[in-house]
Amino acid sequence: MSRNVICLPKARRFAVAQMDPVEMVKHLNDPDAVLAAQEMQTQKYLVYLEYPEDFPLPDSQWCRYRVNPVATTLRPVVPGKGITPDMAIPIYPNKNLARSDTLISPKPSFPFHNCYFWIESRTSLRVRVNRERTYDNDKAYQLDIPQHIALSDGFEKEFSRMRDALTNLRHDSADSRRRPTAALASAALSHYLSHDAGFESALTDDSDATSDADSDSCADSDTSSTPTIPPSLAGLLKLNLFGWDHDPSFRYIPLVDIWLDIDSHLSASKIPSPVDLWREQQDIAQ
Repeated sequence: MSRNVICLPKARRFAVAQMDPVEMVKHLNDPDAVLAAQEMQTQKYLVYLEYPEDFPLPDSQWCRYRVNPVATTLRPVVPGKGITPDMAIPIYPNKNLARSDTLISPKPSFPFHNCYFWIESRTSLRVRVNRERTYDNDKAYQLDIPQHIALSDGFEKEFSRMRDALTNLRHDSADSRRRPTAALASAALSHYLSHDAGFESALTDDSDATSDADSDSCADSDTSSTPTIPPSLAGLLKLNLFGWDHDPSFRYIPLVDIWLDIDSHLSASKIPSPVDLWREQQDIAQ
């Protein structure tokens, strides 16, 4: 039976990612920027590929993925967001903080014993498309669909804890000028769930698209017979899945090479912190 070997990794796989800062600044035509990028010492990070954010075309040079970096420590505290160190989800065989209703166990057996997912650490990466290279998706460490859903449910529970912590903070605070904290948690939860819903959210969030389509329909009835774009399709187009709309923010999304044979590139003691990945991204943006 043939294996699932293609030129891009599939969703729900664990991978090692390393940024290419030189390629990220070449478009600037700035020798100083290229020199600074060449001097950067980038690391290899362990990530979980949640889903692709693009539909790669034959000439695509990269494909965006929504990813969750993997850590080996508990979550750094962020008091203003209600984030505490225990807002982390262990990856089996790590059992620290494990909850009976959120057991994340990759297949095959995960090679590292000390790994966690952190709440509010998701980010986007641009995975370089190299058609001379293939990925054996069947052999990759991965989560099946029920496990992937369990991970999303686990994050939702952690966001609920954030909301409770922020509500308590608001009640305990004597500073009447403090920004309402429950709204912050609700916004964070909405942000997470909107990303997690993926393409489905684009199909169901019709409010803005519908009003635009209605106004366009009125105009077209007078001046043109061209049909309007259906609201669901308009929502999909907003995702810029094909990269047709120029988006200057894309250049700041880390451009990475990835490997699916994670235990060939990392060991349990050599997995960098997601904080280092964020710092690398910040450095290249500056």
